[in-house]
Amino acid sequence: MHITIFGSGYVGLVTGVCFADMGNHVLCVDIDAEKVAMLQNGEVPIHEIGLHSLLKTNLATGRIKFTTDIKKAVAYGEIQCIAVGTPSDEDGSADLQYVLQVAASIGKHMDGYKLIMDKSTVPVGTADKVKATIQEVLDKRGVQHEFDVVSNPEFLKEGAAIADFMKPDRIIIGTDKQRSADLMRELYAPFNRNRDRLMVMDIRSAELTKYAANSLLATKISFMNEIACIAEQIGADVEQVRLGIGSDPRIGFEFIYPGAGYGGSCFHPDELLFIDRGTGLECISFENLSILMETEEQLKVLSGDINGLRFEDLQQITVRDYEEDLLEITFTLGKKIRVTKDHPIAIYKDGKLTTKLAEKLEENDCIILPFGKFPQQDIEIDLLDEIQNTSFLEKTWLNNLDFVNNELEYIKTNLSIKSPSDAKKNGTVKVKDILNYKRILDEQYSDSVIFTARSRSTTIPYKYKLDNDFARLIGYYLAEGWITADYGRNNVERKRLGLCFGEHETEYINDVKEIFAKLKIHFIERISNGSHSIIVSSNLFAFLFEKVLCCGLNSYTKTIPTQIFLSSSEVKWEFLTGLLRGDGGIVKLNKGKNLNIDYATVSKHLAQLLILLLQSFKIIASLKTGYANKSTVETYFVRINGLEQVIKIGELFGDKWQNYKPIADNYQRNIKPLAYQREKDFAIIKVKSITKQPYSGQVYSIESSNSHLISTGGILIHNCFPKDVKALIHTAKQVNADAQILTAVEEVNQRQQQVLFQKINQHFQGQLQDKRFALWGLAFKPNTDDMREAPSRKLMEALWKHGATVQAYDPKAMSETQRIYGKRSDLIFCDSPEATLENADVLVIVTEWKLFRSPDFNLIKSKLKQAVIFDGRNLYEPQRMAQLGFTYYAIGRRLVSPI
Repeated sequence: MHITIFGSGYVGLVTGVCFADMGNHVLCVDIDAEKVAMLQNGEVPIHEIGLHSLLKTNLATGRIKFTTDIKKAVAYGEIQCIAVGTPSDEDGSADLQYVLQVAASIGKHMDGYKLIMDKSTVPVGTADKVKATIQEVLDKRGVQHEFDVVSNPEFLKEGAAIADFMKPDRIIIGTDKQRSADLMRELYAPFNRNRDRLMVMDIRSAELTKYAANSLLATKISFMNEIACIAEQIGADVEQVRLGIGSDPRIGFEFIYPGAGYGGSCFHPDELLFIDRGTGLECISFENLSILMETEEQLKVLSGDINGLRFEDLQQITVRDYEEDLLEITFTLGKKIRVTKDHPIAIYKDGKLTTKLAEKLEENDCIILPFGKFPQQDIEIDLLDEIQNTSFLEKTWLNNLDFVNNELEYIKTNLSIKSPSDAKKNGTVKVKDILNYKRILDEQYSDSVIFTARSRSTTIPYKYKLDNDFARLIGYYLAEGWITADYGRNNVERKRLGLCFGEHETEYINDVKEIFAKLKIHFIERISNGSHSIIVSSNLFAFLFEKVLCCGLNSYTKTIPTQIFLSSSEVKWEFLTGLLRGDGGIVKLNKGKNLNIDYATVSKHLAQLLILLLQSFKIIASLKTGYANKSTVETYFVRINGLEQVIKIGELFGDKWQNYKPIADNYQRNIKPLAYQREKDFAIIKVKSITKQPYSGQVYSIESSNSHLISTGGILIHNCFPKDVKALIHTAKQVNADAQILTAVEEVNQRQQQVLFQKINQHFQGQLQDKRFALWGLAFKPNTDDMREAPSRKLMEALWKHGATVQAYDPKAMSETQRIYGKRSDLIFCDSPEATLENADVLVIVTEWKLFRSPDFNLIKSKLKQAVIFDGRNLYEPQRMAQLGFTYYAIGRRLVSPI
């Protein structure tokens, strides 16, 4: 579809690149020629995670363009999207002058049917004004062209806008015409595939929905800020109050953080969760995730509910020091987690999910293991792409006689070998010399082979389709494989990949040999002392398994490749076949009357990913830890029982299963499993015991977009408002509606913006002249550079008014802040949080950027003139701050002084 978007600000630009990325052709029009030039060069004027790369990608394909030519823009798109700003007037109403100017321009230049889509945040009745404006201009022109106006409000969170647009939780369409509804359904079809998120309603209801949603969230925030004020006055702790009310499922934990902060750091650092950074599912500890998030912009976390597994946006990770008992909760099937006592646990009761604090859990409380399929796609690995930024590029050769002979005239100018005739003779060229012709290679000569040793002792394909055979080979490698390195002549490293089976496992040995034969990869066999090894001597093939698939080098580091989780169910099943044949076993029980399937590994991550992969097939496995015979390291035993499950998995073992099948066929009773209860989209397990463990260290938590995550063992664990409020209040006044709650919400918001300054002013007894304040955070929230409603603005302005100087640091918003305030002697921008502390009297925290969560408190204390922190986001624990020697002011929590 061809789409014109008026406005290339936050909403317009995100909308444009996302529509373009789905194959549409988008033309963005803006009156700011400098901004248009910047965008045409792939530069973005705002900070939004993922926006820059998405813009560059779609500029390169030509699917998005920018212009200042309004006539050209109107002619371009059948859909005309209005995404210009609607700033607040002094009376709180939304200023519609820019929206109506666009409407007039559309009416002036349109020459056929147009669908006008209101994307700007506009008050109720705006669509009628847009329609009237366009019709008025058409009447003046003396022409009649059909057009429809629809309301399509955006629900984008700054810092997560791309993810919100690509995977919306709802798509609101306001229209009274079937034609426009059908067009909008077609436009949003790529974003609406898994389930129908599109809601068609009348225009005014759609316009009101946007304001109502944001105002309700603002109401929750303001309510909690009011409770924080009361808590301070009566000596209560608002953090405890938050946990107490958030545990009520009718209220929930979302948007009840005073100061809009995040809290609840609850997991032991070694506990695991499952993430996707765009390449497939990974298992990671909370501690390592905290490190990863310093460099990764967009991450998904595996979550779920009673409808099964799904991915959610990973919004925050927090970490804090903790010195108290942790609770180890043991469930049936041997699953365990370690959390703080105040951690909310998702409980299944009376057909729905609710929550309990960990310390309130009781034996036989139920939790769930969600089922569900992961996103599926065809995976092809191209080693020529993978080696381009490695040392292999210089030393890798490609062989294909047809390619060299047929394409020599094109490639010979790039060949670095002395004689092109040599290349023509043996069909061999250096990979780095023919990368410019890779498209031809992929389309016509994908059967080419590559190697690193000129003797070509082992050549391998450069492309690998992750099909059933290759998936099975990966499974075999994880169970029985290894990679070793030795050094030959001139100290050249040579790597070998091998798999070792028992000599009697002829079915599996022959399977591996046939896979290598299909790939045309040379291997050698070694048979001794009852073992049968199959070895491939190739640095590139070892690189494929070690660095591209990231399978691990030995038993301790093995893990399931992310690519497996992206593959089809059939491919995953074949992977399980190879994996279980290698390290799995069929075990006779009860004097040979019953069977279990067991799998043992010393890799914790491999065990956890296997449990989750089985869970996606609705196969429930138990987990226990212990020590195998003669082993000195902990081993993870994954066990599958239950007749139906045992038969399903047992068949993967091939001929070996025939020795056990009669036992399964002769089961006297198919006993229902006692450790779990199977439902349609999840299984239910129960709490067995809760024990306390002394702990001193750091604990972690995350915030996902639905406040749930899948943790260790596959279990489900619980985890731009003011402008919209003003506009809705103004709308209510216009129709004589009494908006008492909204008015109170706005008053609390206004008052809350002064809280930090009041605390600061009281501490210094009104003597702020010549004081210097280290300010951490400027943007209104993390992962954005938006300063429009940022609390930092009113705080800085109040400090400047009283003669103080601000030394500020923000990862993204300093340029925008300087644009707003210009150069002034009482505003100093610093290049790091630590630099703000130099000669500063105290520290003030305004925005909860993650890099502020675990600072060097000893450094802070040594740099500040006073060991005082004003924390507007409740990032730290008051008692801990007192122990460290700080006077610590937070929101809704008792003031603490040095101990």
